[in-house]
Amino acid sequence: MPQSLTGYVVGWCQEHGWTDLFVDHCRYWAFPPGAVMPLPVPTDVFKDFQGSHSRTTRSFYSLILSTSVIAAVCSWLQQSPMPLVFAFCLSAMAVGLLDEQI
Repeated sequence: MPQSLTGYVVGWCQEHGWTDLFVDHCRYWAFPPGAVMPLPVPTDVFKDFQGSHSRTTRSFYSLILSTSVIAAVCSWLQQSPMPLVFAFCLSAMAVGLLDEQI
């Protein structure tokens, strides 16, 4: 089951004993165990999250790129913008799916 970045960070904080997670200026902050001052969540957490979704993300991006190149060639050969419209629609759907998964 795919989860959002915030859900992943919340789970990491609960697992490692960090409390009172909040977001300030696009950075995740929380109180480490036994601390009286919040610290930014370590960047390794975000690398782990990105690594867990890299295969799916890479496959979607390769699909988008290959479809766009093929559509550009077909559009040039046929002198029609319709292959590019098809590629744009497919790219929009793929980005929408990526947004749900990440």
